Amino acid sequence: MAAPGHGGRRPGAGTAALRASARAYTEPTVRKTIVLPASYLPFLEQEGEGNLSEGIRLVIEQACTPAGYYMFPLGRIGPRPPAHPK
Repeated sequence: MAAPGHGGRRPGAGTAALRASARAYTEPTVRKTIVLPASYLPFLEQEGEGNLSEGIRLVIEQACTPAGYYMFPLGRIGPRPPAHPK
């Protein structure tokens, strides 16, 4: 017999709680497996505030062409503003 409080539904548990904390996207996300150098993980996890997938998405969304324009504009117009304005 299971100990009391083990198993079953619990408030705040499960994937619904995880989805509620994730950023909303206008299109469905797709699960894929990628291979990254281990040295990338700390930076990507930091960017995603502990969520590796979110960190990868944020870095990709900020990627720019050599001319300074976003590779994925997402409604943004013109070149990317400077990271450290003078």
